[in-house]
Amino acid sequence: MQIDIVHPGYLPVRPSDLQDKGLGGNETALVLAARGLADRGHQVRVFADCPTVEDQGVRWEPLRSLREDERRDVVIFWVRTKRVDPARFKAPVRVAKLGLKTPNESLLGQALRGDVNVLIAFSDFQRRLYLDNFGYPESAHWVVTADGLDVSHYARRLPKVPGRFLHAANPKRGLEPLLGMWPAIRRAYPGAELFIASSHLLRGISPDEDERRAGDLYRRAAAMSGDGVRFLGRVAKPDLIKLQLTAEFYLYPTSYPETCCIAALEAAAAGQVIVCSPAGALPDRVVDGVTGFLVDGDPGAPAVAQLFAERVALLRQDPSRLRRMAQAARDLAATHDYAHVLPIWEEAFARAARSARA
Repeated sequence: MQIDIVHPGYLPVRPSDLQDKGLGGNETALVLAARGLADRGHQVRVFADCPTVEDQGVRWEPLRSLREDERRDVVIFWVRTKRVDPARFKAPVRVAKLGLKTPNESLLGQALRGDVNVLIAFSDFQRRLYLDNFGYPESAHWVVTADGLDVSHYARRLPKVPGRFLHAANPKRGLEPLLGMWPAIRRAYPGAELFIASSHLLRGISPDEDERRAGDLYRRAAAMSGDGVRFLGRVAKPDLIKLQLTAEFYLYPTSYPETCCIAALEAAAAGQVIVCSPAGALPDRVVDGVTGFLVDGDPGAPAVAQLFAERVALLRQDPSRLRRMAQAARDLAATHDYAHVLPIWEEAFARAARSARA
């Protein structure tokens, strides 16, 4: 199939950013999904705020070169359709990859009219959110999969560093409560180190705006170096993968309603035991007591901080259970590899194409 993916252009992105600078979860998924579809034999182009470049069988083109009247089998609108009219595209299959918890207003009308005839949600939580909160039709052609992983990135096994913890998320999605609870966790695991890979720069924000939004948090984290906190800011993918492979725990105390959480998928693939809040789709990513722990309650409350510390202490005292949970996390993450996800997409595309011909 000829598959075109349209990124809305709200930030510049090119595939090399994944290795060179690091990307947020949405753009990471864009790069990896495009590569995965090309590897499965499809002709894939990505239209984005980028120069023309070839990447592992995928041709990336500037967004301005996108033509509605050009024939393709499938067009995927990656997160937003705000600046395009799906009905004008010569494609029998017009897909919207749903985005953050609040969609743009135009997408609902496009879905109701059938101008978008496939909706991809990345958790049951996200699908229910669109149905219950935003009025999307139950009768639409829904596809629910995880955002996807390339598990081969985590195939090698590096020795786990005892007491190494990792947090890799948007600064506004849990960093503040994490810093608040870290002293309690370190008392439960003396000598532990917390590596923090967190920056708005992954989302195309300027350094000045990043400083305005989260500078105080960054300085607070940097000031806690004596307590084992290692603030890293923006981290490129190869360096992040090394941290993921060597860390024992992934910490994510948050009230943010994640619709997928690629960071949690990656942590599991790397064999990290995840201790997190049950916000949004995180219960889809973590099996409580099996691959990690879900800790309910306000993550900023001292009682919840103590519960996080107790879960860590429990596994510190039982290394064999920690190893079993780490392996269970890897096994769960493997089911979200693109080798499993993309055939589900392909079948949905084929059904939509048949319906369009009927």
